[in-house]
Amino acid sequence: MDKVKKHLFTAPVICMLAGISTAHADTAYIVPTPLLAPSSISAEDARIPVPNGKEWDSFHGQLSSQKYSPLNQINKDNVGKLTKVWQYFTGDMSDGTGKTPATVWSATPIFANDTLYVGTPFYRIIALEPETGKEKWSYDTKSPLEALTQPALKSRGVAYWQEKNPQPGVACQKVVYLGNMTAQLFAVDADTGKPCENFGKNGVVDINQWNKLNAKWPLSVLQPPTVIGDKLIVGWAGKDWEYE
Repeated sequence: MDKVKKHLFTAPVICMLAGISTAHADTAYIVPTPLLAPSSISAEDARIPVPNGKEWDSFHGQLSSQKYSPLNQINKDNVGKLTKVWQYFTGDMSDGTGKTPATVWSATPIFANDTLYVGTPFYRIIALEPETGKEKWSYDTKSPLEALTQPALKSRGVAYWQEKNPQPGVACQKVVYLGNMTAQLFAVDADTGKPCENFGKNGVVDINQWNKLNAKWPLSVLQPPTVIGDKLIVGWAGKDWEYE
């Protein structure tokens, strides 16, 4: 956990953190059959490397942002026969008619550590059993529910990191991260849902401390950080398009 704490990088963006087209050095890759466009692109150029694994441990599935999975249980022959096995309601939603702003669901659940992790528009982290949908744990960041930089409350989800060789029983060897509308970045233990006390201040890093643009324009961290090795790459959204 200390490794990640020492390597927290930020980069200002207007809307969202751009996809990182770098691959983790330890990741094994396979190459899918290329699909050739009706142009002069070569077959070799069309061969896009993708991870050879079952996990979907980031927003796009892999750092190359290809959103591709090599799993083959679902295919063109059986996709029309799929049936619902379970569903889970977070309850974190609002139509905007009351005191709470409207919500927009933007999160992609990630699958890592044999668990589904999801971030909600109310800035809670929920861990679910993938086979049953049973809740393992949930963590409420107790974030203010104000649409400061966006027209609605939203979260694009969580990020996941773990030590190269996690030690059983040692806290925060596996970590889930979630940002919020006020640019607070939270880190919790992926197994227990408890805050990682040695990350920032009691498990929270205030990204607004690097806001050098204008104090009147708060920042938000709604896109999950990108995890590259033992580093977090964090982007933020702002309200600099609103003229005063």
